[in-house]
Order: sequence, then structure tokens, then C-alpha cells
Amino acid sequence: MKVKATEDFLHYLTKNKEYEVINEEDDLYYIKNDTGFVGGIFKHRFEVVTDSNFRIRDKVYHHICGWATVKEIKNDMCFLHDVNNAVVCFPCRELSLTEYTLQGFSQVRPIEFPAIGEVCLFSDDDISWKIGEFNGYGSLDYPFGTFDLGDFKYCKRVKFL
Repeated sequence: MKVKATEDFLHYLTKNKEYEVINEEDDLYYIKNDTGFVGGIFKHRFEVVTDSNFRIRDKVYHHICGWATVKEIKNDMCFLHDVNNAVVCFPCRELSLTEYTLQGFSQVRPIEFPAIGEVCLFSDDDISWKIGEFNGYGSLDYPFGTFDLGDFKYCKRVKFL
């Protein structure tokens, strides 16, 4: 199985780089990197590489079970936990990131814009970032406004665990 690092981690991982999993335990993937390091690294630092549009922990919709969460993807089959925490399995091609009817659906990931007052990261150069509260949309050149820091070119939503 291949996994892709979701973040840089010391000198062991490079963000967006793929690694081969040698072994797997409850919360760990054992990988080998370019320097020959073989060791266990927590699974939350990776996402599984698949041919699917979906990722582990995505909220998806299926017309039979409604909303569910992707727990595993194998051979174009998505294993889900539904609202009752039951495990169900469907072909990934039948799932959507938005609710749909049998008239049609989309697998395009919707853009999630921040809400007013939501804590976000802001930047003008995509290198140095400041944290602040989203205040609304500004001009075309600096579209993201904050309450106290001014307007910025880039905005990233912050996900608190």
C-alpha cells in the first residue's frame, strides 16, 4: 500500500511525497524513506493513495444510506461508517461529496468558504502566515479580510481537533 505524507515531519517525511508501507499496526504505518529510515509513524500524518477522488475521513453521500464517513478504500470500493456507526460498502463511483438525487450527482470537492468570525490563516506571499478572524471579502487583489490585521491574498481554514 502507498501513503502520502500530509505534512513535513522532522527529516523523516516530506509533505505530498509518497511512501511504501512495509507494515501496519493500530495507529502506525511502518515506512521506509529515502535515507533508509524504517520506523513507525502515526497514521494521522498520512493519507492513503488511491485512484478514487475520496480520502479517508471524507463525508460522502449515497442514495441508500445517506451521509457517511469514508473509513477505508480498497480496489475502488469505499468502506463507510454511516450515521448509526454501521460499516457499509459501496463502489466509490456511486458516492458524492454533496447530496444528490438519482437525477445526477457530482464528485467535485465543494469549496468551503470561511464563515464570518472563523479563525483562519492569512498571507500575502503564501510563505509567512498570520492567524486571525475572518471578517469578509475585500478587493480582487486582496480578497480576504480580517477584523484587525487588514486584507490578504491567501486564506486557509484552520481545523481544530
